[in-house]
Amino acid sequence: QNGSVSYYGYDHLGNKLKERPSLNDYLNNTAERLIAPYNPIYMAGYIQDEVIFNNLNLRLGLRVDRFDANQWVLKDEFSLYSTKTVSELTTDERLGEHEAPSNIGDDYVVYVDDPYSPTAVVGYRNGDKWYLADGSETNDPGVIAQQSNSGTIAPYTNFASKAEENEIGLTDESFEDYKPQINVMPRVAVSFPVSDKAMFFANYDVLTQRPAGGNLATIDAYYYLPARSTGTIGNPNLLPEKTISYELGFQQTIGENMAIKVNAYYKELRDMVQIVPRRYAYPIDYTTYGNIDFGTVKGFIFNYKLRPSIYSNNRNVTLEANYTLQFANA
Repeated sequence: QNGSVSYYGYDHLGNKLKERPSLNDYLNNTAERLIAPYNPIYMAGYIQDEVIFNNLNLRLGLRVDRFDANQWVLKDEFSLYSTKTVSELTTDERLGEHEAPSNIGDDYVVYVDDPYSPTAVVGYRNGDKWYLADGSETNDPGVIAQQSNSGTIAPYTNFASKAEENEIGLTDESFEDYKPQINVMPRVAVSFPVSDKAMFFANYDVLTQRPAGGNLATIDAYYYLPARSTGTIGNPNLLPEKTISYELGFQQTIGENMAIKVNAYYKELRDMVQIVPRRYAYPIDYTTYGNIDFGTVKGFIFNYKLRPSIYSNNRNVTLEANYTLQFANA
């Protein structure tokens, strides 16, 4: 009635599943509503070599990661149900002959004045980019929604009526398997002396991290989305976050027991996970997670070291101090 239980990998009575159920084992088996467990698959390999030529030290490495969330993901995050694209309008009997603007691709989603019995196209969408009927891009999809008969967003669905939509509801046609992500991460480190007391070094690294949270969404999250739209649901289609790092440095010994090191660095943070609203989604708005954030970090570090020396009075003193100045932009 007013609530529901949450489970996956087990049935609603707490019994562990012996086999991995499909989406239809939930959608069509109303007595049991089986939900598959969360079984991500990931693997990695790493190779490294070090080359020393005269005074040049070069270290090369390559890591390859493969991450598969092993979940079903929505084909279109803006619609729970299958929608028609521009390529399908050439043979559509309801709208008759329709020619989309030249900048509108065949795979763009079509928005109409009525999702079941349309008489006119009022807009298009490609991913999260919206276009008016004349092909001009807009940042306000509300303009498209206002042109429908109901004043709400109306993609061209495959349903003939609202009653048919309610009867058929969510099907496995709205989902596809997660596309495994293969990340190639080169790493290069080079160092060489510029004198018998000074050395220059540089590093380049690419690092990725699997989604640490927010990437689990079971089929019931979508099935009950109209009733749970006020909460934030996971996004199983999240990509790994990526960091690209550059570093340059110089270190020098001073006297017999002191040394200084100065290094500067720059990092790019890509595909960072943040909460994103899916406004003008069909049939209802909701909030989820997405790889939308980007940031840069730059700065330098000054380091001073003092070590004990048998040739001076400070043979029992060790000192290390560093100063870091960092600027971060998101």
